[in-house]
Amino acid sequence: MNLHAHNLPTDLDSPLFQNFPVPLFACEAEEQHIVGANAAAVARYGYSSDQLLAMCLSDLSSREARTTLHGAIECNPRVTYTVVRQRTSCGEEFEAELHFAPCHYGAREVLLVAVSESMLRTGGEMRRDEEGESFRVMLEECPFGIFRTNLETQELELVNPALLQASGYTLEELRSQPGRNMYSPPEDRARFLSQLLKTGTVRDFATRFVTRRGEVRSVLISGSLYSHPETGVRYAQGYVLDVSRQRELEEQVSHSHRMESVGRLAGGVAHDFNNITLSISLACESALEKQLPPELQSTLLDIMRETKRAADITRQLLAFSRRQVLQPRVVDLNESLRHAGPLLTRTLGLDVKLEMELDDAIEHVFIDPEQLLLALMHMADNAREAMPRGGWLRMATRRGSEGTTVLTMADTGIGMDAITQSHIFEPFYSTKPGMPATGLGLSTVHGIITQSKGRITCVSKPGKGTTFRIELPTAKAAEPAARETPVAVKLNGVHVLLAEDDRIVNKNLKQALEMNGYEVDATANGEEALKAFDAARHHLLITDIMMPVMNGVELTRCLRQRHPGLPVLLISGFSAENEMLHEIPGGPVSFLQKPFPIKRLIEAIREAVGDTEDREAR
Repeated sequence: MNLHAHNLPTDLDSPLFQNFPVPLFACEAEEQHIVGANAAAVARYGYSSDQLLAMCLSDLSSREARTTLHGAIECNPRVTYTVVRQRTSCGEEFEAELHFAPCHYGAREVLLVAVSESMLRTGGEMRRDEEGESFRVMLEECPFGIFRTNLETQELELVNPALLQASGYTLEELRSQPGRNMYSPPEDRARFLSQLLKTGTVRDFATRFVTRRGEVRSVLISGSLYSHPETGVRYAQGYVLDVSRQRELEEQVSHSHRMESVGRLAGGVAHDFNNITLSISLACESALEKQLPPELQSTLLDIMRETKRAADITRQLLAFSRRQVLQPRVVDLNESLRHAGPLLTRTLGLDVKLEMELDDAIEHVFIDPEQLLLALMHMADNAREAMPRGGWLRMATRRGSEGTTVLTMADTGIGMDAITQSHIFEPFYSTKPGMPATGLGLSTVHGIITQSKGRITCVSKPGKGTTFRIELPTAKAAEPAARETPVAVKLNGVHVLLAEDDRIVNKNLKQALEMNGYEVDATANGEEALKAFDAARHHLLITDIMMPVMNGVELTRCLRQRHPGLPVLLISGFSAENEMLHEIPGGPVSFLQKPFPIKRLIEAIREAVGDTEDREAR
């Protein structure tokens, strides 16, 4: 048995200590006074718990063995094992192995002592005394691997079923091959034994085992070194704990944290960049309203085209960081795929054939159709890159588990190994050697699907192609939307309260609104806006969502409490507060994503304010 204090509870009342299948004692380190005993100890020795707590460890040994026990502990404080003849309350004696591990119980240093019926070897075969049955059962039913190796013969003398099952080898196979063959790398076995011979105890030695089937498992090995008191033969004994699943979960959590950190960074950058591109585009539009030389007009148009490209990249960053503003609605997924088909075909090129297998029985899904198309385009582009010599891309839909519809996209491309698959949803990751990783493709897809409360997974093997599986939440089919009659709105006389903390954006928005006939009170934050609202009558509030001191959502709540019907147009570079929009009292609010052209801003104002003939300032 290998005993480690960090693997057993120092809480002596815990179920693990009390229900451990072999006798356990906790003793004071110097005098060996018993301070704790479990149920197995009470049953084996025949004393009550109170009686044991009034005794020392040596009181349980035969008279002849007490000197041996004291000497073993005093001469070697690091002793981990000794054989001592024990004595029960009724005078029965039995030979036992006592295993020690130092630990702390409260403020005291104690020894944790496990008692197992003696299991000695003679001529390479194990001899059990009649009272060793409980230890044999524990050995065979223990869920982690246990081993014992004769360091003189290098023979593996003891291996429990758990270790055999985990390794996939039989006992004969393990004995017939060098022990290093199981280690990865093989030299780890020599390192483990070197530490063991130097210190007498090794705890949580991290290495990997290769199973008979070739699987590589992450393991922790803890071992102890002892000499048989009669023969002097040295043994290495210990246990092997398979932590592969734990390592996988730790890596998943670590990866999730890394992605979340990068997402926060990307969202923050995108928010600031949206303000910059909005300022540039508004300034260019305002300048184009004036009489300018053709060369200057052409330059301004070029600048606006480039800011649009920058805005597209920003939207991808927001999609990856899950901070974009979605406009989800009930969508017929099959119909969306059919409409996207020609565009996807052009993306794939002439040497890649697109096939669709669409199940007409699937339910509609709830998603932003524009973002869905963006995700499909990125995935088609990724598939084309994986098929440089052409191939097939098959898209299929079917019913998923309750509440989901499944979309699969499978290509016949070069496929990916496990390491590549673990990085595909990370931004700026590329498999192209020598090329900068500037794309956001699959990370954007992951952000869109995740923010839409869906899930995307990937299955791929080198040379076997790749299949992406997307699960989307379903929704009931929407009723056909009634056509709305455009409302003619007079622009003159509309008094706007503007709250925007970015100084340049504030200036350009105010100028753009005034050029289109609006009266504007521009403020830099929510508190200033409240004061300005109290001092004048306004028809509309336009406010940025993310502002210091008081954000746009809080400002809207305050004003809606005073004037429940106040029209509100929220603007933002990302949707970190988007879930809060549904909680604003006093009716719906309008939303406009930065950056936007002046024309779209005017349309949004008209939609929010309504017919000026019936309009009354608040």
